[in-house]
Amino acid sequence: MKKVWGFVAVFLILSLVGLPVLAAPAAPDCHPVAEADCVGARATVVGDWHTYTLKFYVDGSWIKTFYNVYPGEEKSVVWTDYPDIDLATTHQFTALLVGYGWSEPVTFGNCPTAIVLVRFDAWPQGCRVLLEWETASEIETLGFNVYRSTSVTGPKVMLNRSIIPSQVPPGSPVGAVYQFVDQSPPAGHLYYWLGELNIYGYEMVYGPSQTSLKQVCTPTIRPEPLPLK
Repeated sequence: MKKVWGFVAVFLILSLVGLPVLAAPAAPDCHPVAEADCVGARATVVGDWHTYTLKFYVDGSWIKTFYNVYPGEEKSVVWTDYPDIDLATTHQFTALLVGYGWSEPVTFGNCPTAIVLVRFDAWPQGCRVLLEWETASEIETLGFNVYRSTSVTGPKVMLNRSIIPSQVPPGSPVGAVYQFVDQSPPAGHLYYWLGELNIYGYEMVYGPSQTSLKQVCTPTIRPEPLPLK
C-alpha cells in the first residue's frame, strides 16, 4: 500500500513542477490505402513492423487475397485478369486489412473504349464454330481476345493463344472485319465473348453471342510410319 501511495505522490509532484510524465505508447493506426482506375486496382498497408493479410473486393465480392504483406508494400491486380468485370459500367473497389478494417471505397469504371462494334456473330460450321465481328472504328485498339462458356454465368475460357492483332493502323477512325474459328468446341449451347484490348492495357468485353452445336470433332489420328527394313 505504501508503494502505491508513493507512486501517486511522485506522479503529483512531477505534474506540479511541469516535468513530462511518461505514457503508454499509442497503438499503431493500421489500415489499407486503396486506389483503382481503368487499368487495375492497388492497395498499400499502413501499419507497424509485422506482416498482414490483405483482401481485395469489387462491388462487395472477393477477388483476391495477399498474404505476408509488409507495411508500405503495394499489392495490385489488373482488370485484364478479370474479364467478368465490365469496365464500361461503374464499380466500387475496397481493400480489407484482415483484423483491422476496410479502406475507403474507391469508384472506378465508365472507361472509354476506342472500338465501335457493329456486330459479333457465331455460326456452327459442322463440328466447329465460326466467329465473325465487324468494327466501325478502332482508334486505340491493340487487338482482340475470344472467350467461350457453356453458360451465360459460367467460367470463360480464352480460345486464342495470342492476341488477335488489329487490322487497322493505330489512330485510324475506320474498322475492319475479323474471323476466328473455334476448332474444338463441346456440343450443346455455347456462349462467346469478344474482348478488345487497347494500347493502355485494359480490356473491354462484349457479348455474348450464342449458338448451338450438335456434333463434336473427332481427333485425327495419323498412322505411325512403318520402320525401314
